[in-house]
Amino acid sequence: MTLEELGKESRKLMNEDSIVAEFCCAAPKAYIDPEKNAILFIGLNPAGDKEDAERDKNTSGFFLNYYNELELEQKGQTKEKKWKKDLTNTQYFKPILEFFTDALSDSFIAWEWCNCDFSELLTIIKRCYSVSVDDEECLKKCYDMYKNSKYQIIVRDLVYYHQTSSFKDSLKPHDNPEVKKTVKELLDDYISMFSPDELKLIYISSATSCKFVEAALEVDENKMKEFGGVCYKGIPIIFAGRPLNGVGIIDKYSKIRLLYSVKSILTKTA
Repeated sequence: MTLEELGKESRKLMNEDSIVAEFCCAAPKAYIDPEKNAILFIGLNPAGDKEDAERDKNTSGFFLNYYNELELEQKGQTKEKKWKKDLTNTQYFKPILEFFTDALSDSFIAWEWCNCDFSELLTIIKRCYSVSVDDEECLKKCYDMYKNSKYQIIVRDLVYYHQTSSFKDSLKPHDNPEVKKTVKELLDDYISMFSPDELKLIYISSATSCKFVEAALEVDENKMKEFGGVCYKGIPIIFAGRPLNGVGIIDKYSKIRLLYSVKSILTKTA
């Protein structure tokens, strides 16, 4: 499927009368390094609004996520640059990066954009934003620091629809036969992005996402592994249940247990 078709397919999880065209977006263009071990992080849907959906059309879903180096004050900068504000989300992605850094005991983990050629990266950003020489220097420093990391985190969603609040109310039941078929096809499409043995873990973030994936894979208590998930096509899938950030955040004790499980999986599969 094309990225647009994949985005449209994902919205089969939604009630048709809830869909507003301006909030729809395509799936992101893949920048995956076949030489790096990979973690696939699956959320529910991209946050934002119609402006974010419009930007995605110009950037093919390109996003800078979060690195501390992108947060540092630049020379002569009095307020946050628009490209940085729109293309990063510290509140959401910083806890994710810190969690997997702890799990891997490795400070250098690449977000997907680090796999993109740097000249292409700049071209993409400049489609929507003005990029100064200082901006380029900041990005290049961060890019060079992380591009050769051993691990990469690839972020995808179950539904490509930009909405921040009350999104769950727009969804069909998780046990709907068409929904189950669609979610399983999405998982298969995501797995096919990776070379054999490259994908070490699929991490399902929210309770709603977990519920949809469990139903699609017809998971029951007898199939659950000791790490709190299942294996699908030989790949461990862990159901986090609660997010690492935001509303309904995981408590610190459950987070410690989750971290132990993730660390154990990645140690075995590395």
